[in-house]
Amino acid sequence: MSLCPPTSEGDNSKTSSAVAAAPLSAGVSVVPRPLDPQSFSVLQTRALEAAANGIVIADRTGKILWVNSAFSKLSGFTRGEACRATPKILKSGKHPPEFYRRLWGTILSGKVWTGQLINRRKNGVLYNEEMTITPVLGEDGRVTHFIAIKQDITRRTEFEAELRRERDLLRSLMDNLPDSIFFKDQQSRFTRINKALAHELGVASPEAAVGRSDADYFSVRQARQKLTEERRMMVEGTPIIGLIEREETKGISRWVSTTKVPLRDDDGNIAGLVGISRDVTPFKQAEQELRESHALADSLVRAIPFPLDIVDERGDVLFANSLMEELLSTNPLDRKCWSLYRDDGSKCVACPLDKLVQRFGNEITESEAMFGGKIYQIHHTSMIYRGRKAVMEIFIDITARRSAEDARQSMEIGAQTHHLAGGGPSAVDHEDRQLFFRTGKDVTAAADVDRPRAGVEHHALTGGIGEKAIDRGVLGVITTGQQKRIFERKMRHSSRGDAPLGFDGVDEDDEIDRTIDRIE
Repeated sequence: MSLCPPTSEGDNSKTSSAVAAAPLSAGVSVVPRPLDPQSFSVLQTRALEAAANGIVIADRTGKILWVNSAFSKLSGFTRGEACRATPKILKSGKHPPEFYRRLWGTILSGKVWTGQLINRRKNGVLYNEEMTITPVLGEDGRVTHFIAIKQDITRRTEFEAELRRERDLLRSLMDNLPDSIFFKDQQSRFTRINKALAHELGVASPEAAVGRSDADYFSVRQARQKLTEERRMMVEGTPIIGLIEREETKGISRWVSTTKVPLRDDDGNIAGLVGISRDVTPFKQAEQELRESHALADSLVRAIPFPLDIVDERGDVLFANSLMEELLSTNPLDRKCWSLYRDDGSKCVACPLDKLVQRFGNEITESEAMFGGKIYQIHHTSMIYRGRKAVMEIFIDITARRSAEDARQSMEIGAQTHHLAGGGPSAVDHEDRQLFFRTGKDVTAAADVDRPRAGVEHHALTGGIGEKAIDRGVLGVITTGQQKRIFERKMRHSSRGDAPLGFDGVDEDDEIDRTIDRIE
């Protein structure tokens, strides 16, 4: 069918012509030659058929008269199925009647309609279509036909929808994160900021900062510093990661951690930057307080007049003050504490480390055979040191104090024994090497000479010394040295060893009494 009438040869403005091919050789020119009406009709039909977009020709009532192959591929309807039908065969039900009334009202009035709609293919699958409908007017100016050009935009629509979702997600993240987020162009001017940064800059909305720079909100020094850093980054392409800097906006000073990354275009060239800034003022304040606390603790530790260390639950020395290093004549760090402190290098039997590391507390222990046979009182306090569970130990040398206590105790026991014995031993058992002290009318106290710090036993006098009474108990303790010296003196003063046991009349022997008094 002829879609448009052929034109006369003299109408150059409306003439469609084809180029007749001729051999290209010297002296031969190419001249356009007009088509006859039949050839022109064939050309029109072939052109419409070859178009990439779907084309539909319909009469004024909407009855389809002709479709091209692209339409069939788009909709799934063959040319035979589409002809004699109306565009209702593509109706998806996704648009209200008012949508179609407006469309028909536009094209029947002779105007072109362009828009997007959702149609349904023959197999029932929905697709997005962009369509332009152009009315064809008759000689009387009335609409006689319509030509619709259709294009499948499903993939483009899906891409645009995904792009909108990502844009909405980005906006949602930007506006709800407490961090300041910003985008800048190559001149370091803001192209986009979030609500948090708008609040920090003191602007009414994020859009109010677009086109402005740091110089509009920060001091000259800060703005110049930021500009210098950003220009260097855009030249070198090296991101700025976690830069800690002090900012002052609206008269408020704060510490921020800023990260800036270059933005590149499709050709890989740096077109701007994106940055995120986080307020770290509380962390900086805590860091300063912690630093001051460490300095104070260090001063206190150094002021303690005793050797001190800090060990972990494995016994590894984490810290030692100067007094401890002087005591050891070496640096004990990272070594086992017991291998340094105890003379035999063994771990303490009742080591409190495991217990105190698991639960915070304090404990005082005493340990002998340390640092060359000395006795130390150790004060343990559980703590956290450099993020690790640990115990602080303070070492106090109590060797001299313990010796003084032992001496005083011995003197007290000796005095008590001398008083109970009425001034000294009353008898000597040469075979069992025992001393006997008279403590009452019928009772004496016996002490073993060779048993260290032996307990004094009660004996009954039943016509003679030798039978131990049922009533026995400890009256006191005298030292081994005192027992031996008293025993030797008594043995020499007795009947020169010829009697195993006997009373020597101690009360009548002033010399012996004075000797015993001097010994005790």
